[in-house]
Amino acid sequence: MVKRALGILATVICLSQPSFAGVSAQGALSYGFFNRVSAGSGARLSSALLELKGGTGPAFNVAVGSLLLPTVAGDPLKNGANFATNGGGSRFGLLWGYLKIPAPGGFELSVGELTTNVGAELPATYSNPNVQFGLLWRAQPFIYKGVRLSKEEGPLNLYTEYDWGKGLGSSDSRAFGAGVGFNLSRGELGLNYFSVNGYKRMLDAVYTLPLSGGFSVTLNADYQWLVDSPSKRGEGVALYLTASGGAFSLPVRFEVVNEEAGSNIYGLSGGRAVSVTVTPTFKLNGWSEIRLEVSEVSASRPAFNGKSEVTSVAVEFTACF
Repeated sequence: MVKRALGILATVICLSQPSFAGVSAQGALSYGFFNRVSAGSGARLSSALLELKGGTGPAFNVAVGSLLLPTVAGDPLKNGANFATNGGGSRFGLLWGYLKIPAPGGFELSVGELTTNVGAELPATYSNPNVQFGLLWRAQPFIYKGVRLSKEEGPLNLYTEYDWGKGLGSSDSRAFGAGVGFNLSRGELGLNYFSVNGYKRMLDAVYTLPLSGGFSVTLNADYQWLVDSPSKRGEGVALYLTASGGAFSLPVRFEVVNEEAGSNIYGLSGGRAVSVTVTPTFKLNGWSEIRLEVSEVSASRPAFNGKSEVTSVAVEFTACF
């Protein structure tokens, strides 16, 4: 899907996947320092991840470890607790894990803890151009139990899925998703529909375009509305621009989101917010990099702990193995 293209176009160093007996392995450790103006500062492990995948016929993809979920609008030292899908406040455990099983008609069935196809940003901080997740990410699904049926048909990638579990908002949530990806002559386009039972529905689009000279552009737009009150809706756009050359790259993310009062889709208490995030990235060698980041969020209402503006600084060091 298009979502994977962003991880490739970003300055991600964890690309080598040594294999043994048909099983490839990839891992990373990242450590970050976060400073939220007027909210304190501190350092935390932002990821410790080991991913294994392989198999022919039935295949698998499993990742274990711990992921920090810092966003540009929240204090990562208080609200961005490390994530693992085994719940109960666990800070280490299964992150995602699923089997891929061939099905009749050229289809493929994926069963387990799935990573979503919705949105542009990938689960781990180091997999994205920016250290902190954006405003759109806060309103999109993440990782959840599910069954996904997919098929590649020429330039098209089709899928539909049924999902459930706490990754959708509560232990008894249910969801349905469907989408199509287009491999175009210039770039890739993904269109997705996602509906969480009794809560909200969304339409999401991601377009990625690699350019010459080390430039890339990704656009993510979504439209969401509440099931019980369709007039309570929200819309958002995120633009990712990355310029790279040699050991240096400069990813920039611009976001604009808006929501109707009472919808709380983006957590704004109604109104509009704009965010700008700049992340100079330096590749130290073939297995490590350091990123500096400055982010500014401005909202039309005091939506962030009584404030309408949030400035944050982050530094993250990543080592891959």
